[in-house]
Amino acid sequence: ERSSRMAAWNRYAGACVSESGPGSSGRDVATVPQAEGSSLTAQAFFKDFVAPRKPLLVRGHLSDEAWTLSARWSLAWFEARAGPERVKVEVRDPEAGSGRSFGQGREVEMPVAALCKHVREGGEALYMTTQDLTHDADGRPALFGTPVTCLSDCFPVRPQLAGNLIPANLNIWLGRSAAGSSSGLHHDFHDNLYLLLRGRKRFRLFAPSDAGRLPMVGTITAVHPNGRFQYEGETVNADGSDAGASAAQAAADAQAAAS
Repeated sequence: ERSSRMAAWNRYAGACVSESGPGSSGRDVATVPQAEGSSLTAQAFFKDFVAPRKPLLVRGHLSDEAWTLSARWSLAWFEARAGPERVKVEVRDPEAGSGRSFGQGREVEMPVAALCKHVREGGEALYMTTQDLTHDADGRPALFGTPVTCLSDCFPVRPQLAGNLIPANLNIWLGRSAAGSSSGLHHDFHDNLYLLLRGRKRFRLFAPSDAGRLPMVGTITAVHPNGRFQYEGETVNADGSDAGASAAQAAADAQAAAS
């Protein structure tokens, strides 16, 4: 039963990986469902997958008129667009095997052109992942940074499939590994819409209901119904906002309304 696998602090109420096939509630999944992107509406995507926290493999690419990356993308094209831009690149751990090799914090900075040359020549030691973002005067981070800025005329910031959802940030990943490599077990704090332009990518997914059975960095004190984690020393709402700040703002609003 779902409840027997979850600690008392885990209030996750979304889709789980079923050990005996899809559950009667329709929320559990035994395999990740698939859908053709050309026939998937934003409404159905949100109702059937985003809201119940169910993963989906979308076949095809975005149908937005502004989406041209699928047709344009090549290593040479990317280098021509962003070659001089300097990016942080992860370096493969030479002591690790072909599997667990990235995500160890070993980074160097180099021009995109140097990374493209490394990949084009068959190099497998470098991997470009998320980049640092600039912040405005109020501390709000930019939606994306270099080298995505060099490609901003090739994609919609809010694709039709996202509907009313607003992106938190946009990133691009680039690397090469004939035998495969891994970024290791981790979790994100935002939902992901991941588009594969070239090569292969495999995701091994675990539901938030299994948080108590996974080796986490830090002590989890709560899992919200939507799957948002809260760690020791934090007080966060389900949307990721600071619970203390939210309470203070609510009190200030109530006082202002009463005066």
